[in-house]
This record gives sequence, C-alpha cells and structure tokens, in this order.
Amino acid sequence: MLKWLGGIAIGAVLGAGTVLLLLRLELPVVEHATPAPAPTEEPHPTEQRIPLRVPTVHQSAPPEAPATLADTRRLASRSQQQIALLEVLRSSDPRTMEALLDEAGTLDRFSPSREFAEHAIYTRYAELDPQGALGRMVADEVSWWGLREVIALCAMTDPDGVLDYVDALDEPHRKMLAGIILREVKGRSDIQNAFAARFSLHRELDRARTLEAADTDPAGAWHAALSLDARSRPGSLNLIATDWARSDPVVRIRSRCSHRVPGSGTTASRDSAIMGIIDHALSRGNDVALAERMYNRLTSDDMRREAAATLHSRLRTVDPERAKRYGG
Repeated sequence: MLKWLGGIAIGAVLGAGTVLLLLRLELPVVEHATPAPAPTEEPHPTEQRIPLRVPTVHQSAPPEAPATLADTRRLASRSQQQIALLEVLRSSDPRTMEALLDEAGTLDRFSPSREFAEHAIYTRYAELDPQGALGRMVADEVSWWGLREVIALCAMTDPDGVLDYVDALDEPHRKMLAGIILREVKGRSDIQNAFAARFSLHRELDRARTLEAADTDPAGAWHAALSLDARSRPGSLNLIATDWARSDPVVRIRSRCSHRVPGSGTTASRDSAIMGIIDHALSRGNDVALAERMYNRLTSDDMRREAAATLHSRLRTVDPERAKRYGG
C-alpha cells in the first residue's frame, strides 16, 4: 500500500514536471521590448565624398551713366534714349550744351532723333543762358518755326537781356525773332509791350493779342480779326480758323469752302495750309523746290515774310545766291 502511494506521488511529481516542461516548449512568451535603432547607412568603401563648394558671385560694377549724346543712343529703345538725354541735360552747363548740339548736328537733319535732341537741348540751354541759346540758334540757322516755343522761353527767362540781344542782331534775324517773341510769349504783356515799342511792332501786337484771345474765345477773336488792318487781317484769320477747327470741325469746312476774307480774295485757311506744306517740305522732306512753289502762292504779306525767312535760313549755307531771293 505504501509502495503504491509512493509511486503515485512520484508519478504526480514527474507528471507535473512533464506538463511544465511541455508548456515551456510549446507556448511562446510574448515580450514587449523597445525597438532597436535603425542601422546607420555607411558609405560604400569606393565612394568618395566631394565637399560642397558654394560658387563665389562676383558683382560687376554698375554701368556708367550716359554723359554724351552718343552714350544715350547706345541704349536699346528710343524712349530710353530720350529719358537718358533728359538726365544728362539736368546736370549740364552751357559748355556741355554746345558739345551736345555739335553731336546733334551730325545726325540726319530730318530724323525724329535729331528733332527731339535739338529741342530738348535748346530748351535746357534757354533756361541756363538765354542769350547763348539764341546765339547758337542764329549760328546754326535752325528751323525757327520748330523752336518758336524755346525762343519765347529765352525771352521769359531774361526779358531785358534778350530784348537788347535781339535788337543788336542783323536783319532778317532781328525783326523775325522779335515777331516770334511777340506772338509766343502769351500772357506776358510786359514783354510784348517792350518788344512792340523797341521794334515798332504795334500792328503785330494787336494781331498777337487777337490770336491769343482765340485760345479761349475763337468766335470773338475771329470778329476782332476782321477789324485789323488789311495787311494783318488775312494771316490772323488763317491762324484763328486753323486753331478753331481743331475743336469745331464744321469751321474747317466753312473756312475752306465758303468764307472769304474781306479784301483778301482768298479763303481763310488757304495761306495757312500753304505754310504747313512749306514747313513740311523743308523740315521733313528737304524739298526746297516744292517750298519755293508754295511760297509763290502765298497772298498774305505776313505769311510771305515768315516763309521767306525760313527759305533764306535754309538756303543760306547751301546755296547763298539762291538765298538772296528771300532776303539778304
């Protein structure tokens, strides 16, 4: 009996150990461990590391600002050239103006570039040295009509000095410049009166004031012009009609087709149109022959004098003998 119980006990112990052993072998144990860090990627033994080099940026010096007309003409567009020229003029003195005008004189006489350059240079010159600007205009035999506003600017900048300077000029420049100033210094009755008194231009003064009134009251100026003397009336009416037609196209038709100036025997705009052709022929096309033919068709004494002065100025250097027909 005791042997049987001892055997059972030993068997129980052995059975329990066997069960535990089986459990250890067949049931896996789940452990919650911290994941290992990812392995560091090592470069290939044959791979050579190249250090990163940042290229050095060499900043070039800014381009020099234009100082001559030739410098401005190297710029890409015409607008850039014009703006650059105005910048040059802003810091220029009269001596520089002379050099710039020498450069402008090498350009094509009828090119827009030369026209803009000369007008801009002379305008600045007139602000700094009015008498010097006028002297250069006389020497260069410029297109007076194209620079009439600059001539007026000279007089407004230095009224007394320009009055004496113009009075000392030879004809035809003396009387021609006085007439241009009288007409173009609008709103400056002091300058107009001084020039009218010095050059005996009282009739021209009446005409200038009539034309000036046309800016605000063309109809009133028209009727006032009808009372001018026979010499001044046709040219005044022509100019008033031309300006008036810009705001009232009907006036253009009437002046061309129906209205006749009393005592003139010509339409109100005929001579004005002829003057436009003459100016275009000389300033744009250099067609002196056409300008002379148109000159012979002018009927207004004032217009003929202006056209003669322009023709004389143009022909004086290229054909002196021919120029004598239009003044001496």
